[in-house]
Amino acid sequence: MKRTALTVAFLVFLSALLATVALMPETRGMTLYVGGGGPGNYTSIYLAVEDASPRSTVFVYSGTYYSHLTINKPLTLIGENMDTTVIDGGRYGDVIYISSDWVNVTGFTIRKGGWNSFDAGVELNGVQHCHIYGNNVSDNGNIGILLDYSDNNTISGNTVSLSVYGLYISDSRHNTVTDNYVSSNSMHSIYLNDCKYHLIDGNVVSSSGDVGILLHGSVDNTITHNEIMDNHGRGIVLDSSYGNTIRGNTLEGNEGDATREQFLSLLSVLLTTFFVIVGVLSAVLLLTLLILKRRRMTLGEDQSSKVERQSK
Repeated sequence: MKRTALTVAFLVFLSALLATVALMPETRGMTLYVGGGGPGNYTSIYLAVEDASPRSTVFVYSGTYYSHLTINKPLTLIGENMDTTVIDGGRYGDVIYISSDWVNVTGFTIRKGGWNSFDAGVELNGVQHCHIYGNNVSDNGNIGILLDYSDNNTISGNTVSLSVYGLYISDSRHNTVTDNYVSSNSMHSIYLNDCKYHLIDGNVVSSSGDVGILLHGSVDNTITHNEIMDNHGRGIVLDSSYGNTIRGNTLEGNEGDATREQFLSLLSVLLTTFFVIVGVLSAVLLLTLLILKRRRMTLGEDQSSKVERQSK
């Protein structure tokens, strides 16, 4: 009798546990769809992001979506095709504002962010472990991609163009910026302000209105294997920055940089000047030696004459 009662109690407990698990919301692996022709698909990226549980995926079919997104949970946002899946911010504010760790965004054209200070196509604020990759972030007013107080994120394989600043990274640590095409921004293409331990590698940085890559108040960053070309200012500028590693970059056609021909011409002038100075100094030294020798000879003759007079 006692065994039967225990069995019944266990079965009741197990049934209650299974019912509780069944009622728990799914937090991993859910995929929500925006656009397309599927039944139940969302028509708004904003609503899909709002409804998505943490660590879900929002897949967006091709189309132009006029929206501003705030992503405040771990989420993966995927566009069907970078060229035909467009998020348009209508020229105000951030187009995508990310305030959560572990957010991935790929496969979009992100355009028409605002012109106010720190408006951006994509802004990461106070986050870690986000990956922004394979997007066309262009024509965004003030900033293409902004990282502010954000660490350990990756920005890779994006086209970032036609803004005031291409990539603007401030007060951040340990971010990786690789294999991006950053071009035709009216100020600096990549700007690090008060940053440490960043890797800037394998990017093409071209046709900036000013400096290609500018570091201000930044230390211990690594800038390697970038192609920095045809910028209207210098290719790389370090302002109040130290301890940075700069290696293996190609700099060509930047207005503030010396070209190879200019460098060789300057070297030729310096070498010519050096040899002229050496020649002049050698001539002066030789003349001085001759004068000293002449004086010694004169003194010797005078002493000889004096000795002869005394002997007489």
